[in-house]
Amino acid sequence: YPLCALAVSDERPVSTQSTWGESDPIARAWVPEDAAPLEAKNMCFFGTHLMKGRVTGVVVATGDKSFMGTVATLAKDTANVETPIAKEIRDFVHKVSAIAGVLGVAFFIVGYINNGDLVRNLVFLIGIIVANVPEGLLATVTVSLTLTATRMAYKNVQVKNLESVETLGSTSVICSDKTGTLTTSIMTVKHVMFDLNPVTAPTAGNCTLEIDGKGTLYDYDGDMPRLKPSLHRLLRIGLLCNNAKLVYNEDTGEKKIIGDATESAVFKYCNEHVAKSFQAQDSQYRQEWAEQGGSAKISATQLYRDKHEQMHQIPFNSSNKWQVSIHKQEAGVYTNGEEEQDFEVRPVVVLKGAPEKVLDMCTTFMDNGEEKELTAEIATEIVKQNEFLAKQGERVLGFADLELDPEEYDVSLPEPVCIPAPDEMGDVEGPGILVRWSGEEAKEDEQIIFVRLENQYTKGDRQGETKDVLDHTFKELYHAFAEEVGEKAGAIRIATSDKDFADYEIKLKDAEGVKFTGDQASILSACKGPYRFIGTSRNDANWPFGRPDKEEPGLCFCRFLRHDRPSARHGAWCCSEV
Repeated sequence: YPLCALAVSDERPVSTQSTWGESDPIARAWVPEDAAPLEAKNMCFFGTHLMKGRVTGVVVATGDKSFMGTVATLAKDTANVETPIAKEIRDFVHKVSAIAGVLGVAFFIVGYINNGDLVRNLVFLIGIIVANVPEGLLATVTVSLTLTATRMAYKNVQVKNLESVETLGSTSVICSDKTGTLTTSIMTVKHVMFDLNPVTAPTAGNCTLEIDGKGTLYDYDGDMPRLKPSLHRLLRIGLLCNNAKLVYNEDTGEKKIIGDATESAVFKYCNEHVAKSFQAQDSQYRQEWAEQGGSAKISATQLYRDKHEQMHQIPFNSSNKWQVSIHKQEAGVYTNGEEEQDFEVRPVVVLKGAPEKVLDMCTTFMDNGEEKELTAEIATEIVKQNEFLAKQGERVLGFADLELDPEEYDVSLPEPVCIPAPDEMGDVEGPGILVRWSGEEAKEDEQIIFVRLENQYTKGDRQGETKDVLDHTFKELYHAFAEEVGEKAGAIRIATSDKDFADYEIKLKDAEGVKFTGDQASILSACKGPYRFIGTSRNDANWPFGRPDKEEPGLCFCRFLRHDRPSARHGAWCCSEV
């Protein structure tokens, strides 16, 4: 399938538009990946283009075994399917030919018996057969199809092949994923479901209108609207777990939402609610933004995101069917009413995706602003609601979040300065590395801790064998050292040089200044810093992800957003054989 496996640690943008039509560049990097080749983050394909930078790759497949070669093979093996009108004409011609042949032979036999003239009756046989040939069939079919194509042209349907006109007339269902060709590629939020109640959203005009009656989306103190608590949590997820953005054209003054059709619909809905609900805070933050030299033409959502710094993200892919993002939340920022906040800063996990996938990660649900246990009865009711909405032909997304403990996942600490002594070695008794610890557990004196590394290979030809010390990754070192000092691995920083902290996926032997000779090992430096979130999948994420096998707390299910399907384009349809 793939052509190259990357061998660089930094992400590089790669354009895959020529391969599968994705307009935005996709980040590619040298990271371990268990996903299918098409979804793997460390693979590039023939025909894709590196947008910037330089990379080193390892060719793993060429020719027919490459991705493009596989596509070409499948296309070559595809058989042409005969159209309905071709089948009807062929059947009609066979029947007419049979009738003409039978009549000709019958008259030949009768004539020959009557007069015995072979030549005269043979000419009569040929005449009868020719007389039965439908000479006007070709012209009749062509004219009929042409008239039909002309009528379809008045309805903005461009006919590429005349035979497809009759084929289209014989079609009862058309399945297509060509968003933007058969559709306008525009989606809108039609229903929002929270507190176990569906609320209708306006599909045109002001998204904050309460179509189902005043008080369905907002609570009112006098005339001042305040978002319902459950809706506020839902909007927070829609704003942060979203890559769409609003851009301004400085020349024309026009504004446009850039992003996926689904994310753009969520962006538009959430942006208008934020602008309405947080007017006072929005004005304050907009002024601060301007004082920092930012553009005055900034959306309410961009301000909201700026106050909720993103620390990590796992993008959506077709295998997971979900997207997760982690943000830093400060107390008192974008508060909704009189919320109790007993923290200064904490990380918040926000997730969206297919409702059944999201629901599987949740242990609580949001009801009237309170988190309650997600029982089997409630889960069944949510599944029924999802099925009901999906059967109406609309796309349904599930939303969930998790507010992490600010002490266990402390993101308020400054990044430490951790510089090791160059080429410093120490005696060891066994396979491992020495680490000089200057974290909280070290008190006033630094400690040099021996970290034993004896992990085994879990796959490949060497499965079950013990790894050499320098074949361990820094991720394994981080976890082993975290157990020694009683800290979480995400809060530890290990430095091998004065340039940067060691990357999790790098092997010890590939790092600068790391050595192991059997009786001596390098002394690395470690210190404590703000919690660092890592992981590219649900299994290797270093924060709670609703994994029952690890007895972790699940997320809080915050309900649905439902979207209209894209409407038909008022331009041309490109028709071909179905």
